[in-house]
Amino acid sequence: MKESRESGHGGALKNRLALRIKNPDAPIIDPKMPGPRNGYLGNECPPSVVTAAGRRHIFIACGRTMAVEVPVDTHLLREPNVFQHSDPVWAIGGFDAEIIMGRLPLNARYDRQTMYWRKNYCGAYSVDVMPADAGHPEWVFSINHCENKNEVMSTRSRVGTYYFHNSINLNDPAGPGTCSGPGPNGVYNEYQPGYFGLVTMAYAPVTAETQGGVELYKNDQGPILWPQTGFLAPDGKAVAQGFTHAHPHPSSLIAEDPKDGKTYLYVFANIDSTRPDKQCMVGAARSPIESRGLPGTYLNFCQGDYTEPSLPD
Repeated sequence: MKESRESGHGGALKNRLALRIKNPDAPIIDPKMPGPRNGYLGNECPPSVVTAAGRRHIFIACGRTMAVEVPVDTHLLREPNVFQHSDPVWAIGGFDAEIIMGRLPLNARYDRQTMYWRKNYCGAYSVDVMPADAGHPEWVFSINHCENKNEVMSTRSRVGTYYFHNSINLNDPAGPGTCSGPGPNGVYNEYQPGYFGLVTMAYAPVTAETQGGVELYKNDQGPILWPQTGFLAPDGKAVAQGFTHAHPHPSSLIAEDPKDGKTYLYVFANIDSTRPDKQCMVGAARSPIESRGLPGTYLNFCQGDYTEPSLPD
């Protein structure tokens, strides 16, 4: 295991793992499976399976995240397409996805202070259950991959040709040649200079009002981690030196630290590095379980311990 010594963040942790595949022919739930019926386009990461209050949901993430309820006794490896039998429920999503799906009008305006982190894309890449405590009921919560970028919508969509501007670097507006979108060959390409990725958290109490903890958008808490470099230079007119527009692709787990016997929510994500020889690495942060995974409660792994605040002042 090797660790770099960078201020604020530890380096990528490297270790060799030995895996034995006992049944290589068994069907699995993976990113290439078809999504549920009624308008869902597909999924970009392995779905999360969550069981809470006697109900089981599969959360499937792309530019938005949909949840599909399946029977609790379903064997998901033997019935990998079971979620195609149920209508999906909207869990959380990006601003443009809400417009395309008719949840918002074409001329919708977003609040830059409360929605900019999931402007173009919000995929719940890791969904889990936060146990109840003395002051809170059980929560379903998600750690989200969010994107704020210049993007052009295809003329095949119901909105026609529609430009979305990133709201972080206002000096790089969207337009022909400065947008993410489908290229001449139909393959989606990212315009990296106008791409900004964020890691956020959302939750829903497991109640009837949230359809059993599904409607995560009702408690969207915003960013929990921040790039080591920051997004912009101090004058706000250019991208920060060393920022390479990393796509965060976060994941999370709840685990006990054997050193102190306490339980934490751990989050892992791709992050930018200030070192030229390590432009992108996997960073780790954690929050005490009693803090409910909310923003401002995480510390980054740095030089062997979790010591550095994960958000700027």
